[in-house]
Amino acid sequence: MPLWRDAGRPADAAALALRLARRDAARGALRTADALLEDALLRSPDVPDVLRERVRILTLVGRAQEALDLGAAALDGLAGDAHADLCLELARTAVAAARWGDATRFVERAGRPADPRSAVLLADAAFGEGRVDDAAALAARAVVAAERAGEPAALCEALGVVARTSWRVDLAATEAAFRRAAQVAAEHGLTPWRVTALAGAGMMEALDPGDAPTLELARTLARDTGMLGQLAASDLIVADVVLLRDGPEAATPHALRALESARTLRLPGVADAAAGQAATCRAGAADRAGCERLIAEMRDPNLGLRALGAFALGLSSLVEHDLRSAAACFDPVVDLVLEHRATPLLAPVGAWLLVRTALDGQDGARARLTEHPKGMTTPNRAAVRYADAVTAGRAGRGAEAVAALAEADALLAARPWWRRLLRLTVLDSAVRDGWGDPVPELRADLAAHEAAGAVHQARTCRDLLRAAGAPARRATGAPVAPHLRALGVTGREAEVLALVARGMTNAQIAERLVLSRRTVETHVANLLAKSGAPGRRELGALAAEPP
Repeated sequence: MPLWRDAGRPADAAALALRLARRDAARGALRTADALLEDALLRSPDVPDVLRERVRILTLVGRAQEALDLGAAALDGLAGDAHADLCLELARTAVAAARWGDATRFVERAGRPADPRSAVLLADAAFGEGRVDDAAALAARAVVAAERAGEPAALCEALGVVARTSWRVDLAATEAAFRRAAQVAAEHGLTPWRVTALAGAGMMEALDPGDAPTLELARTLARDTGMLGQLAASDLIVADVVLLRDGPEAATPHALRALESARTLRLPGVADAAAGQAATCRAGAADRAGCERLIAEMRDPNLGLRALGAFALGLSSLVEHDLRSAAACFDPVVDLVLEHRATPLLAPVGAWLLVRTALDGQDGARARLTEHPKGMTTPNRAAVRYADAVTAGRAGRGAEAVAALAEADALLAARPWWRRLLRLTVLDSAVRDGWGDPVPELRADLAAHEAAGAVHQARTCRDLLRAAGAPARRATGAPVAPHLRALGVTGREAEVLALVARGMTNAQIAERLVLSRRTVETHVANLLAKSGAPGRRELGALAAEPP
């Protein structure tokens, strides 16, 4: 580039900078690409393609406002196709910044209603606003326009919007749209679009049958072509698959790798999603503090990410079998998620239905979740059947409850960690309401929880076995910190102490640990005597004392 500039040919230098920047951006080197474009604009401010590319790169690195300011300041000096192209790029930036009204205004200012990109961006804006039916109609129109214009890139983008508008009502249609986009991209050598579409199709595979060979293909292509941002996004899908199948300890490295990559590449949207996924993994490991820390690292989460954070906190309570606390986390966001059709129904939505059913019946919750049967993922279909088992068992229809439990178990055969977690709530119902044969089921799950090191779930199994009159042979309590062990505090007393520290009453602790209130009162009295603490508040401080 310096040679072109020294030779007095700044346009050629700008063209080379643009080519190099696009190459760097494609392999994930966004900072390098931005530096090249910034320098090119300083030396050749009148090259529209360079300006438009810098707007795109600034958007990708999370500097959307800077991108909008830069592009908007230059619009009045452009005309014709250069003006329209920059308007449409700014509309895309506005979509990324969740400024749906601005996106629509930029499309209108472009003055290209027949351009398939205009319909795609209007569809994206409508989708972001939650107007999914409008978005679907606009996306369908964009597909037709792109086909007629012979613009494969616009067609791939339009099919991506079609896929997103379908995922709450028809998972098969979503996967079909992604696969068609991948085929079009492959035919026309559009590798970035192919990788993106394959990742979407792989996500659909992961949501339904549980295996995701297409996702692995997408990850391989992303790695080979240097699409590091897409690789990080794909790692999030892998983390979710592994969490439900193998548990949080196996899934956490995938989520943290995605988080580190997204931060290195300065991809704030991916980084926020990765922080939420990592928080979910820590919640599954009963690491509430780690979960809360990761949620706090989200910069400016949208509705979907806020829901992910709330679901993570609810999951941490569910792991501890604290159903009321789980419901308190789930309830505020579930209504928003169910109403906002642009937000996917993650597995914790089904967990919410099960928790609500166990606490106080379904109250129409089942009908809301199953409104679009073809849009329900396998984990949520299983959760519905688990909730049906609880409802039937409580109504005295034991055979129906057993059948629903077996059907749900079969649906989650490929997701054993998630199955064991949800089964605890169902088997609790079986013990309390007297249906089925929960003892052998609990013993089998206890062995699996112990083998996986799932301390809290194993404890819940032992508590339920004791409530069923079949105590487990190895009825150990929670691990006891050294400073408590020195006072003679037992494992069960340590469990009670931890719940006292959380402000729970004796009645709440008794319900949580499946103990009588008198037994809890005895444990609290023993803790007061052993520690010399004058009251419950001081006991809570004792629990928080470092070992």
